[in-house]
Amino acid sequence: MNELSHNHSQKDNYTPLVLVFAFILILTLANILANPELDFTIMNLMQYFEGYFFVLFALFKFIDLKTFATGFSKYDLIGGKFKSYAYAYPFIELLLGLGFLTGIYLQQTLIATLIVSTIGAIGVAVNLKKKIQCACLGAVINLPLSKVSLLEYVLMGLMALYMLLTTI
Repeated sequence: MNELSHNHSQKDNYTPLVLVFAFILILTLANILANPELDFTIMNLMQYFEGYFFVLFALFKFIDLKTFATGFSKYDLIGGKFKSYAYAYPFIELLLGLGFLTGIYLQQTLIATLIVSTIGAIGVAVNLKKKIQCACLGAVINLPLSKVSLLEYVLMGLMALYMLLTTI
């Protein structure tokens, strides 16, 4: 390990994640601003943010599906018991993202997001004290499993819950 990378603080490890979130926000805003039929509302911001979030996070996982599934299985409640779920998870994220971006079956997408996010948040919370790599960005960007991982799941779940309750 060279001296430069050795001297970086743990906080610096989150720079790629911050960049990914910034790009998701840029895509969300560009989509809403470029489509006059979309109003600049909290609902549209959340819907498209979640859509781009799931599509991009799925992309990172697809780059090295086997490594992702192995890492994910170490902390996910279902993935730890059923390896097939760990392999299916990026496909689930992709479908959720497409559901948000197209608006097709949006209510079902919101319910599925709430379920997946809750299961994921519990898995992370239970394993938070273990020194495990988070598989959230696949094998491309290495991050420790942390409160940031938990926050991602909670944020996605809360946005889905808000949209679900607002649209009923």
